[in-house]
Amino acid sequence: MFLPRNHMGPRGAESNKKAGFSLVEMMIVVAIMMIASAMAVPAVQRARRTYQLRTATVELATFLQRSRITAVQNNTALPVLTNGANTQVFLDLNRNGALDVGVPNVTTEPWVPLPANITINAAGPAAPLTAAVTGFTPQPLPVRFDGRGLPCVINAGGVCSNWVAGGPGGGTQVGFLYYLLQNIPGVGRTWAAVTVNPAGQVKTWVKNGTVWTNN
Repeated sequence: MFLPRNHMGPRGAESNKKAGFSLVEMMIVVAIMMIASAMAVPAVQRARRTYQLRTATVELATFLQRSRITAVQNNTALPVLTNGANTQVFLDLNRNGALDVGVPNVTTEPWVPLPANITINAAGPAAPLTAAVTGFTPQPLPVRFDGRGLPCVINAGGVCSNWVAGGPGGGTQVGFLYYLLQNIPGVGRTWAAVTVNPAGQVKTWVKNGTVWTNN
């Protein structure tokens, strides 16, 4: 009577020993996988933070574009304001300085929230965007768009003017700059920006080290 090979003598025992992985080999594989995972997690987290900041920057730029169109449609100057915590941006349709949402007999005003850990920062980073890069000197926020869709500031006469300290040929054209700060405790601070140039064109910017790049 013949038995299966794995039940026979030394040769069958040798075959059994060669089958599968030993405990030591499995532990080495698991250790390699853990090291690879530990190396990958920071890269994934950085990519996620970068995506979040860039998404918030694009959403703000898109909101400003919509606000500009609304000012043109209404043929009136409208301000774009932020809440006290600088975590929301809204178009102040009735110009009362507050966000009106769900208030009876009041038009709901468009607004956009910023993600957690991202705020609008007026001071900006140590290496700010310069006029040499943007092409204009920004005026203090808030942004306003007039009935033609151009950025403007309220002058001494109460008129939203496209010029500061004079008119064409003797003044400064109005433009605006938002800094977005992503501040994650234990990780650090990352910056982005949105500009509105004197022609009303909205651009997004990212900061790599001390260099700003138009997105």
